[in-house]
Amino acid sequence: MTMIVVGGGIDLSVGAAIALTGALAALGLRDGWSPSLAVAAAVAAGGFIGW
Repeated sequence: MTMIVVGGGIDLSVGAAIALTGALAALGLRDGWSPSLAVAAAVAAGGFIGW
């Protein structure tokens, strides 16, 4: 696995971005945000990370 990652075969940042946006949506829902607002915030955060 290490050789594949070092060789550039796998980009681990995608998993981190998914985890962050999922956590953001979950925290928003926990704090009483509407589901559409939580999803919009997660999509915006994912777009910012990917930019």
